[in-house]
Amino acid sequence: MAFLTSEGVCLAPANQLDKPLWKHPLGNGGQQRILQIVPGPQGQSPIVVVLDDGTDNSVLGLSAADGRVVWSCPGPIPRDPRDGVFMVPQQIALLAAGGTVPPHVYYAYGSVARCRQAASEPAKIALRPLAADHRWERDLPWVDRQDRVSKMALTVGWSLLLSALLIVLPAGYLVLLVWKRRFTLQTLLWLPVVAGLFLTAALVKSPIHTNEQRLSSKLLMGLALAPVVISCCLLVWWSIQRKWRRTAVWLALSVLVSIIATMLVLYFANRENPLLPEESYDWRYWYLIWFVGGLLTSYLMIVFVPLQLAALAFWRRWKRPTPAAAKD
Repeated sequence: MAFLTSEGVCLAPANQLDKPLWKHPLGNGGQQRILQIVPGPQGQSPIVVVLDDGTDNSVLGLSAADGRVVWSCPGPIPRDPRDGVFMVPQQIALLAAGGTVPPHVYYAYGSVARCRQAASEPAKIALRPLAADHRWERDLPWVDRQDRVSKMALTVGWSLLLSALLIVLPAGYLVLLVWKRRFTLQTLLWLPVVAGLFLTAALVKSPIHTNEQRLSSKLLMGLALAPVVISCCLLVWWSIQRKWRRTAVWLALSVLVSIIATMLVLYFANRENPLLPEESYDWRYWYLIWFVGGLLTSYLMIVFVPLQLAALAFWRRWKRPTPAAAKD
């Protein structure tokens, strides 16, 4: 009698199940099962057909005499094209009841059916493929294969425009009024322009985000991207003022933050869904992580620049001589 235990597949007499004749360890995927027992070749013992591991859907043919591997068949590893989730075959069976050695194994998953022929006496050394198989390439965690780069650029550009018109421009106008503490004709003439741009951005329909037509959604998105708009404005201003050192420091910091973000994202992605031995990442759109690094650097700039200005103002005030000291 053949049965499964925590140690693998075992074969034992029906009246002595606690004394197995042999044991063969299996994988730890949790989907192992005995498919069937088929007659062996002429003059040989029957073969126990076992689903070894659900991670690669491999099927093994074990000799009932000693438990050695007579043949093996690595199964397909299908993934859902929509989200990349691995799919479990709904049916695995031998064709023609295993009449041929090595037999043909039938796999069915979703609306697809595949047939593979097993290999006799598999070698212990796995040879590397001669050419890279792009079917084993997994998208980077920050890349969505369903979205094109042009669509992503349009989405980012539209979001930054909404942030500039809804948040940055009105807030900058109010800060300018408070800073100057005076209302001139020129500042009052800019009020209809700022209000008109705000209302236009609030009422226009988004050509991209069909589910973000409400004003509250636009304001939240604009508030989240406001640091990016401010950082872009500061970069342009520093470039006009020929302050190349600040510009270079910001760009270098964004690259450093992007590298750190890449390491963290890949670490947690591999921790949640490790790569299979045959898998690798598709690095064609690796540079998109820079947008994440630029976003994080913009938030750092929004915190650092006011602190720098406050520290500079405090330093100048502390260094300014008092009237009594100037008189002496």
